[in-house]
Amino acid sequence: MSSPWRPITVFVLVLALWGCGSPDNFYTDKDLYEACGSDPGKRVAFANWDDAEAVDLQIRMGSFWPMILTLRQDRPYVLRIANVDPEHRVFSATPLFETSHLESVKIAGGDPEFNPVDGLPLPPAATAEIRFMALCTGRFEFFETWVPNLNVEVGRGVVYVE
Repeated sequence: MSSPWRPITVFVLVLALWGCGSPDNFYTDKDLYEACGSDPGKRVAFANWDDAEAVDLQIRMGSFWPMILTLRQDRPYVLRIANVDPEHRVFSATPLFETSHLESVKIAGGDPEFNPVDGLPLPPAATAEIRFMALCTGRFEFFETWVPNLNVEVGRGVVYVE
C-alpha cells in the first residue's frame, strides 16, 4: 500500500530542488547594488578606458586558452577573444556580463548586436573586443557553443574576479 503523503512529499521535494537550479549570478539592478556594494554607476564613472588592461583569449579546436582568467573588481578591461578555428563559434559568459558594465563590443571593425544571454557570435578567424568592468567579485564560468541560444557547451573556462 502506498502512503497518501508520498505524492505530496515528492511534490514538495521537487519544488525545493527546482529552486536550487536557478542561476546563481542572475541579478536585477537592485540585487546588483546589494551584491556588489555601492552604486556601480559611480565606480564606472572613474574608469580610464584608455589605460584598460588587455586580456587575450583564444578559441582553438573548441577549447579556450587560457582556460582561467583572474581579474580585479572595478578595473576596466579589454577582453580580446580570437576564434582561430575554421568554424563559426559562440562565446557565452552570461553571469559575468550580467554583473559587469559593458562599455563596448566590436567584431572586425563593426558592432554586432550583442546580448550576453544569447552569446557573442564569432565568425572563423575573427577577433572580438569587449570593453567591460567587472562590478562583482566571484567565480564566473564561460563556455563556447556552436549555435546561439543552444546550451550545448563545448569548451569551458572560468573567470575569477577578486
